[in-house]
Amino acid sequence: MRRLLPVACIAAARRDDRTIALLYILYRRSDPLCCPTGGGKIVRFRWNVTRLVSLDGIPTNAFSAPVHR
Repeated sequence: MRRLLPVACIAAARRDDRTIALLYILYRRSDPLCCPTGGGKIVRFRWNVTRLVSLDGIPTNAFSAPVHR
């Protein structure tokens, strides 16, 4: 089982019966939590009757990355 990792800011962008798109707000290394400057990435997930499956890459949560969630 995968462990869920913290995300500073995420929002539902759109959905239909089996798919939801989430907008991850991205931070640069020097950004405070109040002021992200890394843009955003939409990640789609699909329900396959037993679990949600990511259809796109999920942004990293590694603070050492140039841009992270």
